[in-house]
Amino acid sequence: MREKGRAAIYLLAAVYLFGLAYKMFGARMEHGGEDYALMMAFSVIFAIFGIALSVFSVVLFKKYAAEGKKGSQDNSPEGQDSALK
Repeated sequence: MREKGRAAIYLLAAVYLFGLAYKMFGARMEHGGEDYALMMAFSVIFAIFGIALSVFSVVLFKKYAAEGKKGSQDNSPEGQDSALK
């Protein structure tokens, strides 16, 4: 359960980074000169990290779901009957 919580926090961080990148990209026209280039650069960086975190969290969710199915099959009554024979 703790691992799923960690993956959920990663997913929330990815959503936050996407939101931050969107806000910075939307406000790029309000600033000129160096600020414009800096905001564009960090918008792209935050978007890339958001994509990476979301992919990583989905991979973690799939991994923990597969481990959960594997663990439930080991505890099934059919598996215990065959172990006794």
